[in-house]
Amino acid sequence: MNKKILYIIFTFFICFLSINTVLAEPENEANCGDMNKLITEYDYYQDTIKELDCNDTSNEETVIICNDSKMKINIVVSEIMKYNDMFNVCESQKADVNRIIDENKDRCSQIFDDDFNNFVNGVMILFYVLAPILLILFGSLDYAKAVVASEAEALKKANQRFLKRLTATILIFLAPIITNLIISFNVSDYYLSGNSYACDFNYTVFNKKWNIKYVPKPSKSKTSTSSTASGGNKVGNYVLFGQSDASWGSEPLIASSNTTIREAGCAVTSVAMAIVNSGVETTEPINPSSFSKILKKSGNYGCDCNCCIVWGGTSEATNGHLIYSGKVILTGSINDKAQQLADYLNQGYHIVIQVKWGTDTSSHYVYVLYVENGNIMYGESWDGTLRNLNQQTQYPIATSSYSSAAILYKVVD
Repeated sequence: MNKKILYIIFTFFICFLSINTVLAEPENEANCGDMNKLITEYDYYQDTIKELDCNDTSNEETVIICNDSKMKINIVVSEIMKYNDMFNVCESQKADVNRIIDENKDRCSQIFDDDFNNFVNGVMILFYVLAPILLILFGSLDYAKAVVASEAEALKKANQRFLKRLTATILIFLAPIITNLIISFNVSDYYLSGNSYACDFNYTVFNKKWNIKYVPKPSKSKTSTSSTASGGNKVGNYVLFGQSDASWGSEPLIASSNTTIREAGCAVTSVAMAIVNSGVETTEPINPSSFSKILKKSGNYGCDCNCCIVWGGTSEATNGHLIYSGKVILTGSINDKAQQLADYLNQGYHIVIQVKWGTDTSSHYVYVLYVENGNIMYGESWDGTLRNLNQQTQYPIATSSYSSAAILYKVVD
């Protein structure tokens, strides 16, 4: 067998090994962070939907939040399924990924069902095994005949037949890759094409037209809102509340019989700051005490703890002029989170953030005032002081890359 034939065989096996390496798609640990973010987002959007009655089409705020949350779940589930199909799921994430896929399997479908896909995969595996075996078998027979014939023309024909069979075998392995490559040129997202999961949610359509009033928050000053506040600390043009303030610290938290605002009222206090600093008209002067009573009266609470307020309680206190717009997840370093918060502030959102989350069972909420030169300035709900979050080493959100929640509110006409 001459050197040319040896080169051809060597090239074939190198190509064979390379293709099998691609097809194996081992677990990619670099995607663990992306998957963790997707799982966290999915759980938050699901929690948001569970807090609301999405069948209540009479409430425009509820409809908007439900539709937005379902749309985001739709996107997140598709991404999770994509990573799962590509074997880019870390061992620690598999239980959560399987749970999410099971919860959405009835809503999501591929262009072809699992039975058809499994059949095609089985046929392809059969080709992958048989093709090289047949190539070697028939190639050996051709060269054996050529050697027995001892004719140059016979050897030349054997070479030509082997090259054709080698090309056909390589094309069998390359066909799926070439097909996916062609599809990727025609759509912006590979997983919106032939291999995509399409998750179908029944969206409620709300046709009432209403205007959103964007109120971008300046970095240093804003219109005074003291007329809507009762008590609190005046810091520049801001009004800040502290849950430990003697004026209300000992009062019951919402409907609690044994928990006070001082002990667990950070969420109520933070949202009260969002209300008074938004500049909207309120049903009565707002502070943690009055807002807690409004929540109790309207039933906007879930249980006997600070985390169980219904975030949409701002509508009751502001005659619907400050609405809850949903939760988003802040990710990355403190500088990354600062940029994300600045973007939301520039869109007119008022933001309450969870600064303790992901490390223990405790949680704590504060109100973001502005972002300046990468520094997140906020109203500390414990004592009503202005602080720089970047310097708060006791909060995981500031000192590490822990993801955390931001609760968004927006002013509407």
